[in-house]
Amino acid sequence: MMLYHTFQNGREPITCRPDAASLLRIPKQDSNETVPLLGYWEVDRSTESLNQVKSKLPGYAMFLKMQAYRRHWPELTQPAVRIFFVCQSQERMANVIDAITGLPAANAFRFCIQGDLEPKDLLNEPIWLATDGQRRAIIRASQ
Repeated sequence: MMLYHTFQNGREPITCRPDAASLLRIPKQDSNETVPLLGYWEVDRSTESLNQVKSKLPGYAMFLKMQAYRRHWPELTQPAVRIFFVCQSQERMANVIDAITGLPAANAFRFCIQGDLEPKDLLNEPIWLATDGQRRAIIRASQ
């Protein structure tokens, strides 16, 4: 699967290049149905400046607006879409959140520190920080 998208916005192309993608089908409580959750992943190694990180947001905004995920999963009609951004340190995570908060698509981002990514906590524990300051789990207990 090619994770490279180019969008035209005026004369300048806008690109979106996530590091990885995933589809989770989360079971609904007391139902045989599932809720699709698309995850696009950015693994930050602290090698890009904050301006470089900010420059990714227009691509993600266009990706979400154009529902470009349908190129990979055309059968999905209304999935939840999140961009999971994994940082190496608390300081880097705070700086990236400060840099992108308020930008288009920022509300789709969830942040975590690489050291907190334990298999037992990845989905069910509130290790993911949103730009609104709230910690969330990928799968909420009420689902």
